[in-house]
Amino acid sequence: DHEHRFAEVYSKDEKSHWYACLEINCAVQDKKADHTFEVKVNEEGKPQNVCTECGYVNDDVKVAPEHEHVFSDKYEKDDKFHWYACSTEDCYEQKDKAEHSFGNPETAYADGTLTITYTCVDCEYEKTEVRKIDATVDSATEWNQIFKTFKLTNFSLDVYLGGKEKPEQTNHVVIGDKAVYYHIPGSREFYVVRNDDGSYDGYLKFGGKFMCLPEELEEDYFKNAASTAALVVSFEDNFEKFTYDAATGTYSSKETIKATAYTMSGDHSETLYCHSSEVKIIDGKISYIACDYSFGEDTASVHSFIYYNIGMSEVEVPQAVIDEAKENGVASDESENNPNMPEYTTPVNTDKDSMKNEAAPDITEDTNDAVAEEGVGNDVMNDDISSNENANNDPSYISPDANAGIATGIKPDGGMVSTATGANNFAGTLDPDYFVKVEGDYTMSIGGIATDENGNFILSSATKK
Repeated sequence: DHEHRFAEVYSKDEKSHWYACLEINCAVQDKKADHTFEVKVNEEGKPQNVCTECGYVNDDVKVAPEHEHVFSDKYEKDDKFHWYACSTEDCYEQKDKAEHSFGNPETAYADGTLTITYTCVDCEYEKTEVRKIDATVDSATEWNQIFKTFKLTNFSLDVYLGGKEKPEQTNHVVIGDKAVYYHIPGSREFYVVRNDDGSYDGYLKFGGKFMCLPEELEEDYFKNAASTAALVVSFEDNFEKFTYDAATGTYSSKETIKATAYTMSGDHSETLYCHSSEVKIIDGKISYIACDYSFGEDTASVHSFIYYNIGMSEVEVPQAVIDEAKENGVASDESENNPNMPEYTTPVNTDKDSMKNEAAPDITEDTNDAVAEEGVGNDVMNDDISSNENANNDPSYISPDANAGIATGIKPDGGMVSTATGANNFAGTLDPDYFVKVEGDYTMSIGGIATDENGNFILSSATKK
C-alpha cells in the first residue's frame, strides 16, 4: 500500500494512453483514454495516424484510389510547414510544402514583458514569444551612454510626410541582415536578398506587378535601401525631459527638444527639432524611437518618423512575390510589363568618399515637349506650398535660398514628381522616372539624400531623365 506518484509522460499501446504509477510493481493507471487520431503527412510524404494527445503513430490510413490531383489555392499549415492540399477525399498529396518564413515581428510591451508575434509571410501562421525585459533607465548617465553607443541595425522605419495624424504619404523601409524591403508610394517598391554566397536576388514592382531586378543592379538596391533611411536621432543630455510609463515601457516627452541628428554613416548633421518624442529600451538598448519633427523651431511643417523593432527586424520575401517576378521576367526597357524601366542612379552611399550624384540633364523641348524655366511655379519660400501648375513643366526645383516649405512638380498625368524643401527642412522621395539633381547648401533628407563631393548634405531637386 502506497501513495501513487504518476509519471508526467504518457505510456501507450496501440489502443490507448495513460499515466503510469512510478512505484515498482504498481499497475495503477491515471487518466487512461483511447487514442484520438488525426492524419498527418510525415517528412517523407507518407500519411500516418497520429494521436493528438500522446503522439502515438500508426500507418493504418485509408487512402483514396489513384486519381488526378486538384489542389486547393489556400494553404494548409501546422506548427512547422505549410502546403497546398489535394481536395479529393482521403487524398493526402501535398504541393509546394515548405517551412514557414517568419518576417518582421509585431511587438507589444506591458509591465516589464515583451510579447513578440511572428507571422509567416506566406500562410499567416503565427507563433508568439514572451520575454521578461528591463525597460527602465536608472540615471541620466545611463541614458547618455545608451545613446552614445546606439547602433541602428536590423530596423524598421515608417516616415509620415505631413505628420502621422494626417499623412500626405507614408514611406516604409525594413532593413534586415540578409534582406531589405523598401516601399515609397508612387515611386519604388522592392525586395533584395543577399545570399550566403555573396550574390543577390532582387524583386522590383512596376505597373502593379513584381519583376526580377537586373543582376547588375541588385547590390546597389540592397545597399541604398539602408542608406536612404539614414536619419539617426540622439536624445543625449535630455533625460530629464522624458517621463516613463511602466504599463507600455515608453519614455515620452511633449517638449520641443533640439536633438542631434546623424547620418547612418555617423556624419553629424544640423539640429533636429523634435516636438513629441518616444523612446523604448530593452535591456539597455534602444528598440524604438519616434518623434514629430521639423528642421526649424516652426511647427508649421512637421513630419513624423518611427524607428521600431531595432535589433530584431528581419525581411522574408513572400513566395507569391518570387513566383510573380519569375513569371514576368527581368525588368528592362524592353519588358512588356515595364516599357519605361528607369536607369538606376545611386542617391547616396554609406562610403562618404563616393557620396556623389551624377549631374542630371535639364528638361528641354526635346523631352516630352517640356519647358524647364527656372522659378516657374517651383520656388518655395517661407513655408508656402507651391505646385507646378504647368502640366508640361515636370521638374521640381527649390532655390538654395528657400528656408522652408514643400514644392511638388506635377507630371502631365497628374502624378506627383517629387517632394522637396529648402534648407533646414524635409526633402522627400522621387518618382522612379526622375532622380536627384543637387543644388545649393542643404542639410538633411530622408528617402532622397543628396550630397556634394565633400560628403556634405545639399539641396535636392528632381529633373526628368
